[in-house]
Amino acid sequence: MNKYTNHIIFFLILILVASCTIKAPQSPEWETEINVPLMNDSYFMRDLADSTEDYIISMQSDTVYFSASNDIETSNVGDELKVDGQTEIFEE
Repeated sequence: MNKYTNHIIFFLILILVASCTIKAPQSPEWETEINVPLMNDSYFMRDLADSTEDYIISMQSDTVYFSASNDIETSNVGDELKVDGQTEIFEE
């Protein structure tokens, strides 16, 4: 039994040593994005709030209101609208 134990231990050490490798050191690589501000300006909503024909932007107190209105085309259903009758009876 001792003979087999020594062989197994030797085999495990051989696998462990054979599987370990030391690779040559490499310098690290990474990608980075750098943002450089070109201006230091502040924009206030009261300066940006304006109105056009399509929409209205207004400010009251500290609240900004946006309003848009459009005319909706009128459609007539006429005789094309049909609903099938439905009857349900409930009993106690």
